[in-house]
Amino acid sequence: MAPSIDLIGSGNVATQLALALKEQGVEVNCVYARNPERASMLGSVLHAPVDYISAIPANGPMMIMAISDDAIREVSQSISSSRLIAHTSGAVSMDALAQEERAVFYPLQTFSKLKKAEWSTLPILIEASTPAFASELEALGHALSSNVKRINSQQRKQLHIAAVMVNNFTNHLYHLSDELLRKNGMDLDLLKPLILETASKIETMTPFEAQTGPASRKDVHTINEHLSLLAQNQELQELYAQLTESILKHHE
Repeated sequence: MAPSIDLIGSGNVATQLALALKEQGVEVNCVYARNPERASMLGSVLHAPVDYISAIPANGPMMIMAISDDAIREVSQSISSSRLIAHTSGAVSMDALAQEERAVFYPLQTFSKLKKAEWSTLPILIEASTPAFASELEALGHALSSNVKRINSQQRKQLHIAAVMVNNFTNHLYHLSDELLRKNGMDLDLLKPLILETASKIETMTPFEAQTGPASRKDVHTINEHLSLLAQNQELQELYAQLTESILKHHE
């Protein structure tokens, strides 16, 4: 395992990853950011210096780049091609990195700065340009999690699509449901036990087996009633109809 790393970034992923590594004795040698002033709080917690990305030296330890997807290629091009570097994106190609030895170190989780992540079983997906670099990243990953796997670019892209669906899309449905309830004098607390029960079911059965509701049981009367009640909200009505059609198709 690398005794130290250089970190590029100071956002949600960078913060949670750096703090987790620090707990496991991996030193963050320096935090590089486009805005060092905003990164100073992370640097102070890590007891690490903070500097501009433009100040990254040509030599140093492994670099972990945890920045926005659209900045990876540009930032990479400003760093020496001899540096050992890995980005943390699930969607960006490893080849977006300009370095000779490049990799992806993808922790599959949704991160927030203020909520400490649970790393012990969190999937960490590895892809690297050389077997030696892959092994080094696996060792780093195993310092955090028991769930470290090597995958290829195509697998990672498909996994990221699935992650968007189960996380971002599902959370958006929570938001739409919250709005619907609030407009009718209720709040999302009423649905939280249902949300937790639905999520827990996939520990013991497949999502297909766990599917319930009017679409799965072909309850056309209830479906039509719901669509009628949503007549004043065309966006939600169309979304309800599309999801219902998908469930009907898969549960013929």
